[in-house]
Amino acid sequence: MRIIFFISILSCFQALSLHQIAFFKIYKQDGRLLQLEVDGRYSHIALRINEKWLHSHPLRGVELIDSLDKAGFHNFEIDVLNLDLVIKEEKVYQYINKPYDRMYSWSDQAIYCSELIAKIFDIPPTPMNFDSVIWREGHQSQKGEIGISPDEIFDYLIQKEFNLL
Repeated sequence: MRIIFFISILSCFQALSLHQIAFFKIYKQDGRLLQLEVDGRYSHIALRINEKWLHSHPLRGVELIDSLDKAGFHNFEIDVLNLDLVIKEEKVYQYINKPYDRMYSWSDQAIYCSELIAKIFDIPPTPMNFDSVIWREGHQSQKGEIGISPDEIFDYLIQKEFNLL
């Protein structure tokens, strides 16, 4: 009994070495780039953890998948940043199976893709700007609330001198 307890305590403090973050450029059926912000490039983000990819899918929520092809997007390109960072396992796994957050709130009840990555890496959120050119009226009331986009995470990591593959 004591040995099992000791082993389970050790497993709570294991660290994961994270290798890559994939930034998705998703294209609409007409070939135009799907943008979340004016002049934005990326509309989804996933994190490689060992041999799997962690992301928050709009229908399936936070999940681990074997391949980026299983992310659920049809026409996309990916830019990948190499990372040499270690985080605690429990920081990642606390979000598995959480639902996707369609309202883009900064809470842990539901999680959107860039919020997931920002919280794992302690990247600070910024006031959001739901530009009416891109977003429906429903999100205009959230203008100024804190959040983060895939483009903001990309820019933050580039400033920290992480490199594209």
